Amino acid sequence: MRITTAKRFCRKCGAAIPPDSPQHSCGACLLETGLNSEEAVAGVDDPVRANISPSPMLMDFGDYGLLEQIGRGGQGVVFRARQKSLNRTVALKVIGLGQWATKAHLKRSTSA
Repeated sequence: MRITTAKRFCRKCGAAIPPDSPQHSCGACLLETGLNSEEAVAGVDDPVRANISPSPMLMDFGDYGLLEQIGRGGQGVVFRARQKSLNRTVALKVIGLGQWATKAHLKRSTSA
């Protein structure tokens, strides 16, 4: 007997959501909402905005200063960032699955 779990999809972008995720949005959309504090506070969904500028509260991400979103895909969001320790501009990929990312997801994203 095969047990089938119902597939869940993000309400905002339609991406598949891990079955154990308590949210109704994918990791990328959750990150977008978190980085855009005005939208998060107002609860407004604005699909016209393609690029999200990090809020002043989240400009620092460890050794990196987030500058702007440069891409988004099924695995996460890519930011143009400044690596402080080496004083260089880099691309920083934030995995969309967040706490639900498996070791395989992490390995795939670090080798990309």
